[in-house]
Amino acid sequence: MLTRGYSKNLFQRDISTPAASKGSVLILAVWALLFLTVIAFACGALVRQEIFLVKKVETKTRLYRAAYSGALWAIDNVRSYYKDRDPHEGFTLNNLLASNPGLFKDKPIGDIKVSARYEYVSGYPGKKETRYGLTDEESLINVNTVDKRFLGPFFRRVSGLDPEIARALATNVVDWRDVDDMAGDEVSSGSERAGYKSSGYKYSPKNAPFESVEELLLVKGMDMKTFLAVRDRVTVFGYGLLNINTVTSDVLEAIGLDQPLVNKIIAYRAGPDGVEGTADDNYFKTRNLIVESLSRTIGLDQTQKEKLTEVVFSNILDIKSSLFRTTCVSSDSGSSSTGRLVVVFDRSGIVKYSSYLEY
Repeated sequence: MLTRGYSKNLFQRDISTPAASKGSVLILAVWALLFLTVIAFACGALVRQEIFLVKKVETKTRLYRAAYSGALWAIDNVRSYYKDRDPHEGFTLNNLLASNPGLFKDKPIGDIKVSARYEYVSGYPGKKETRYGLTDEESLINVNTVDKRFLGPFFRRVSGLDPEIARALATNVVDWRDVDDMAGDEVSSGSERAGYKSSGYKYSPKNAPFESVEELLLVKGMDMKTFLAVRDRVTVFGYGLLNINTVTSDVLEAIGLDQPLVNKIIAYRAGPDGVEGTADDNYFKTRNLIVESLSRTIGLDQTQKEKLTEVVFSNILDIKSSLFRTTCVSSDSGSSSTGRLVVVFDRSGIVKYSSYLEY
């Protein structure tokens, strides 16, 4: 029997939603939207970072290629210059290749500018200046051939080392390149190997010629400050003698010439206008006439004549150049990065050394 009253179809679904449930759905939607927004920002930041890295890599590549192209161009200029010239012709500071901003400064390669340049210590006391062109390796002290008695004063002169420390460092440089294991010149000085070990080094001297200037950092007693002071004034290439026409004043003093004599050499080279690297420069034409030319033009006292003669004929000074060096610097106006390619090559264009850095 059916009972009267309210009844509900148990199979009928109530589609009404309480207000609290509607609020929950809205909150969930808002959180979902925020989550998607965060993801979008994260993806955008990642994409922007990837684009930045790609552009940076592209800039690095362009700077390197531009510096490399500049080096090839500089080498080609040297080959063309010496093509029909005497292979024994000396190199001077007023040579077309030594200082020529019109030829070597801000050469455009695409939208990048490249300069072939080097740092020169001018006059006495030396003033460092940038020159656009090439320098010869014989203007630099060759650490594979230089005598220890000249190397010590050189370290003292260019880096301000204490005389005893400079002398010890010069000894260590020679010990690195010589063929024996004897430290210094005396047998009583002991073993080079033992000296390095007792000083905490994990290696011993190479007992062979330096292959790069950077190898000096391995020598006992050589710190970064001293290395940076001498780096641009030394080489491991060339035949070892210094070109008196291009060697700097601090190097001339380091090989035993006093300030008055160095001043006279610089004054002779500078010519009437007193500025090195200009058209009126003088230069020494042969090794045998160095003393005579300087004495006749500038004037030397007897002591200066004897000292210069001793240095010239002690296989230290000459007028020849066998290798050249330049630093090709590439710069992009749209970037703060700069490429730096150092290259050493001979007159025929054969590259002996190259090193690329970016800064």
